[in-house]
Amino acid sequence: MKKVFSITLALCAFAVMSSAATMKAWVEFQNNSQQNSNMEHFMKNDPNDEPYTYFDNQNNRGCICIPDGKFGYFRVNQDVVTPQMNNLIFKITYLDRGNGGMNMEYNGNSGGNPNYCGAGIQRQNTGEWMTVTISVNNAYLHKAQNQSSDFRINGGNYIARIEIYEGTMDPNNEPKTQHNKGTEFIGTSVAGYQCWFKVGGKNDFWHHWGNDYIAPDGTRWPRQYNHTFEIYPDVRDYPATALTQTGFSNLGNGQNSVLYRSEDEDVIKAHFKTMKETGIGGVAVQRFLGNEMRSVVQTNQSHLKKIQRAAENNGRLFYICYDITSNGLENTWFDLIKFDWVYNIEQNNELTKSSAYATVNGKPVVEIWGIGFDDRPGNVEQTKGLIQFLQNRGCYVIGGVPTYWREGRNDSKGPGNTSGKPGSTENFFDTFLSCDMVSPWYVGRFGNHNDYQYFIGLMNADVQLCNEKKVAYMPVLFSGFGWATWNPGQINQAPRLAGKFLWEQAREVKKAGCTNMYFAMFDEYDEGTAINKAAEDWSMIPTDSYFLTMSADGIWCSSDFYVRLAGAATRLLNNTQQLTDEVPIPYSLGPVYYRNSFEQKFTKYNMVDGQYRSEGTFPVDPCLYNAKNVTGSANYELSKDTHRSGDYALKLNGSVNGTYLMQFSETKIGITGALALTAYVKANNGDYKMSIACLINGTWHYSPAVQGTDWKEAKLVLAADLAGQTIQAIGVRVEGNGGFTVYADDILLETTSEQPTSLPLMDMQLAPKKMIYNHHLYMLKDGIYYDAMGNILK
Repeated sequence: MKKVFSITLALCAFAVMSSAATMKAWVEFQNNSQQNSNMEHFMKNDPNDEPYTYFDNQNNRGCICIPDGKFGYFRVNQDVVTPQMNNLIFKITYLDRGNGGMNMEYNGNSGGNPNYCGAGIQRQNTGEWMTVTISVNNAYLHKAQNQSSDFRINGGNYIARIEIYEGTMDPNNEPKTQHNKGTEFIGTSVAGYQCWFKVGGKNDFWHHWGNDYIAPDGTRWPRQYNHTFEIYPDVRDYPATALTQTGFSNLGNGQNSVLYRSEDEDVIKAHFKTMKETGIGGVAVQRFLGNEMRSVVQTNQSHLKKIQRAAENNGRLFYICYDITSNGLENTWFDLIKFDWVYNIEQNNELTKSSAYATVNGKPVVEIWGIGFDDRPGNVEQTKGLIQFLQNRGCYVIGGVPTYWREGRNDSKGPGNTSGKPGSTENFFDTFLSCDMVSPWYVGRFGNHNDYQYFIGLMNADVQLCNEKKVAYMPVLFSGFGWATWNPGQINQAPRLAGKFLWEQAREVKKAGCTNMYFAMFDEYDEGTAINKAAEDWSMIPTDSYFLTMSADGIWCSSDFYVRLAGAATRLLNNTQQLTDEVPIPYSLGPVYYRNSFEQKFTKYNMVDGQYRSEGTFPVDPCLYNAKNVTGSANYELSKDTHRSGDYALKLNGSVNGTYLMQFSETKIGITGALALTAYVKANNGDYKMSIACLINGTWHYSPAVQGTDWKEAKLVLAADLAGQTIQAIGVRVEGNGGFTVYADDILLETTSEQPTSLPLMDMQLAPKKMIYNHHLYMLKDGIYYDAMGNILK
């Protein structure tokens, strides 16, 4: 989980202001002039000056434009707005255009740089005029900025009016909100929902998609070696209006490389539709610390309201999860959450009145993630005070706690912590147990079956203690992990293993008797934990870049495999899915069941201080998985000698005397209808016959043989009457005599409407007699039917 610039929104600016607030100053821009009282906007006409601004008219309203890279400076009358007025409320009317931030920096009396204390919002790109209310309790306006100014607003913004009030907005004095009974939380699953990806133009910073790096050509958009996400998303569910072109090359399938904006309502709708279809209970909406949490905006187009509507329309639940990861907010983090919860969540957006908001016995759920971590802010007094504040307002509080919370060591503050960090030995044990539910963080703590065995014991001991203390327990599950493209780490650090990694966790959670599951995360493409739809293989990632695909561990998985598997885990939780050792769902529901172009990708990774420290070549297709010679012997490898698409093909090199069969990939594909298996093959000379083959319930089946030194399609059609049987492996057969070199590329198994076609009579000398194809009849000549092995059928 990472810190981002988050968004805070509200219903009505005046509704949340204290009745005792008194207007002290204002300025408004219209008709190429400024009207004001006790406030002045300082302007310069030279575009080269930092304070350059100009009058404008946007959406039929007069305003000033503060260009990119400039600042708009403002001064107040100190006889009216005195430096002693620490509690001020700013109202700023701005044009909500674009995805950047509108930041106000003011003279304060605390913080790292008190003359430039920050507060603001992230724009929503609605194209409308909006008003943000910002509450400040550390003001000290004494003209300490450039141009002898008291506050300034950053570039890229249009401003129509600013008002300053003396007064305060104190959540401790607000009456309790009347919450509605929402959706019951106990007994279901949620997935962490980041909703933080942003797009822009070539020269813009794409939050969480790209590095904030300016290339020599001036561009900042995501491109080769300029991205921070490990997994490329599957964007086929989103309309074109929600997608933006990137700087990557086209995808392997030839389509444009585009990415989505998280806050687009069509994107959010698609996500919740997927959750409904797969059975995931809902989401924990991530909300990150920032000074903008003291801001309130009037709009119905915030991502929170869009999430609410999507959850209600799809019968899913949602709740707010605060991430207390901090940067300079160590002394105010708990006050920021109080303010945001009361004024933005309860009052302004009225989220806890939604039928979809998660509740436990009518209490709205709120999670505080990061409490008690030795690298997060907060002492016992602050943390307990926040938990009690939320509980007193009628909330059910989940503590997102460290892995070793119970023992107070390693990542947890407590007596056993040896990190030497300030406050790291303070005992948080009772503070953790003051929560209504605890949810320990496990992501990245283990990466394989052997390591996980220790954490099973840790989880079971946690559950036992929580049962004794009557505190609920929610384990965190993750599908895999890797963050090498934006943080030092390994490529595919915790392999997914075609769902085995996640399913083992789900089984143990069920055995432990837990009532809830938390999947980390739904849309975390950055750290490679996303369960949402993602690139299946080489065909769905840019050809010039490496990304971790769903098939990188050797078994081809459809883009929706992990969100379907999370749904199966949810059903396991509520006793509608059988507890099995093996992954209980198919790797694909079609129409594609397997694809392999044998592609690998070279990548630079482990970026440190803007430089990549490691490099390597890694699979993005199933490539070779449990490969072996079945009949005969030859060498096999992924080769760049020749290829039909991409950079690689499968190369077979050896000597054959009759028949050679090579299995290049073990599979487990249940046949549910008519399928076609195709491949492209070529030989070093035209004497050799080549077929694509598949192993079905212990018997190998072959396509009609093809010959030639150019790429030829080999195709095997499997009729629907094979339904119920399993394809166990896929391979290539070579027939002939002597030394050979054969290549295979672009393997595809997909649903078909074709019927099995007549096969030429095979050379009986080459046909392994034990392999009999007994499902289809073929009339070859003179009214005699033969099977695919050339045997006469009576």
